[in-house]
Amino acid sequence: MEQKGRTAEAHRLVTRLLEHRFGPLPASISRHLARLSLDQLEALSTFMLDARELAEIETYLKQQR
Repeated sequence: MEQKGRTAEAHRLVTRLLEHRFGPLPASISRHLARLSLDQLEALSTFMLDARELAEIETYLKQQR
């Protein structure tokens, strides 16, 4: 699978997992997710395992700029 396709699939998976855990995502988080690289999405997927609330995800995403 090409890099762009892998990134799109990772984006879908991370979004789905976040929505399952925290409910509907604010547009600001969705926009941040859309800008992440594959490596950043993979790192986020590990970080998500320990996040207790969506605010932690927001803070993490702001640091990924």
